[in-house]
Amino acid sequence: MLFESKLFGDHIRPKSKHLAGEGGIKLDKHSYLFEYNLGSVWKDCIVLDARIDATDKTGKKLDLSSEVYTHNIILSNAGQSRSVAPLTPQGSCTGSLPTNPSGGSNPFGGFNPFGGSAPKASRGTGGSQFSRLGNFRPVLIEGHKANHVSWAPTNNTAPKSGLWIGRDDKILNSVELVNYKEGPQDVYFTIDMEYLQFEKRPADYLEVGFVTMIAMDCADLQMMPPADKPKTYTAPDHLVTADSNLIYLNPHLHDGALNMKIFVNDKLACNREAVYGNDVSGM
Repeated sequence: MLFESKLFGDHIRPKSKHLAGEGGIKLDKHSYLFEYNLGSVWKDCIVLDARIDATDKTGKKLDLSSEVYTHNIILSNAGQSRSVAPLTPQGSCTGSLPTNPSGGSNPFGGFNPFGGSAPKASRGTGGSQFSRLGNFRPVLIEGHKANHVSWAPTNNTAPKSGLWIGRDDKILNSVELVNYKEGPQDVYFTIDMEYLQFEKRPADYLEVGFVTMIAMDCADLQMMPPADKPKTYTAPDHLVTADSNLIYLNPHLHDGALNMKIFVNDKLACNREAVYGNDVSGM
């Protein structure tokens, strides 16, 4: 089944005349923050794939050509607790980077996975903002370019998996946008979702969880490379402590980053290259 709906509408005010209020996860001082309780929008289903976008009333995605920057979009399940990843960083913090106070197994690790800023805007705040999620389970966390995530493998020979949403689960939504126009703009949030309906959670589908890994495990704020030359940051090794299946990888880059590589057992598993200046996203 494919669920597609414009769930709600609102308007974003110009950044020069309106700043978002306190509360929620707000990472850019020029942004406007939307927070909604979507309630039990979906019940008793396994979600295979989902995408959420900020759009106009016709469903067209708002991007830099519309003078709208999507800093982050977060969907979380208030009916389930956070996933604990079987992933442990190896080594200790060195240099001048702050110490990670919360450990590596927390889905956010106490860090800010969106540790940059919108174009021409100020840098975000530290990752402590993410503690405001409480003990909810994040189900989708994305930025301006890709607001899409998969919980099921594309290989038919792989084990079946998906994101279970129960009858009483409540879905929360937080979206942070920057408006570069002088006047307000109308905005709608559209969710496309592929799912399977069941009477109860199927036993033959593996549980999935969303976990963020930070390139520099001990860094709580943004990386500041030299002004006159490129710099490569290498994360410490992470030890997988239980049998697991890696379903989906989505490196997230900000503010001048060129690429991000992820290795599994010293073999390259993913390489994301940043492309700056295209019409759709600006990066």
